[in-house]
Amino acid sequence: GFANEYRSTIPVPEAPVGALIGRINEGAPFFIGNRLEMTIHQDGLLSFGINDNALSDNCGELVVLVLTERPEILGGNLLPNGDFSQGLEYWTIHKNEFCSGCEMGLAVGDEKHPFILKGDQTGSGNRPSAMRTYQRPDIDLRGCTSLWLSFDVRLDYYTLPNSGTRYHGEHGEYPAKITIRFLDSESQRIEWTRGFLHAYDGTHLVNYTIVPAEEWFTYSVNLLAPQNWVDHTGKPLPPPVTLYEFNISGSGWDYGGAITNLHLSGCQE
Repeated sequence: GFANEYRSTIPVPEAPVGALIGRINEGAPFFIGNRLEMTIHQDGLLSFGINDNALSDNCGELVVLVLTERPEILGGNLLPNGDFSQGLEYWTIHKNEFCSGCEMGLAVGDEKHPFILKGDQTGSGNRPSAMRTYQRPDIDLRGCTSLWLSFDVRLDYYTLPNSGTRYHGEHGEYPAKITIRFLDSESQRIEWTRGFLHAYDGTHLVNYTIVPAEEWFTYSVNLLAPQNWVDHTGKPLPPPVTLYEFNISGSGWDYGGAITNLHLSGCQE
């Protein structure tokens, strides 16, 4: 291109006239120049062009070399000890200061769920409290297009209406909830959450699933599918770069439940 010539009317005004540009599908054009490395988070047709608005006087040709790297599947479970067969190895339990009646720990399950994490809060007097178990796996997700999460969850009881949104808002208070924390390309925190209820309780949030009472329920989801990769209000989330924390929690007034067989798998460049 013409290194010192810029025009406001060309496709990419901040790039020199005659420079190599590209775009994906019908998206906005972007500057390529002599070399560009980038991660694409969508499917589509990659096309090239010249950064000029008057092509009739152009001549010659450009040879463009495109090198791609296919994502590799991350084998096995990305959550160590997701079935709690090693006790609480890799996991840390935390209770807030108001959780005087909270109990969270390992319990004996059944044949299909021999090791379970169980949480119970009783005698709250309608005073909210929370407890959680977490681990910090530090997983690089650059270029990842799928991230599958599955687990078995059981809800025993809860007394807080409206998932706490009447009182606290935010991501909702649920008797059982998964919160996964990520960082985006600008190191800003992203949170994906999913709570579980026996029935709709008047909450205005969308980050919940209805499950049977006192029965095991298997939940499975591709977190990065567009319909799932949204926040607690349904707003799309930015692409994740790092998964740095995985939380299992319960919060509300009186509540109880259990979870086990957590499995997380995905891909990266």
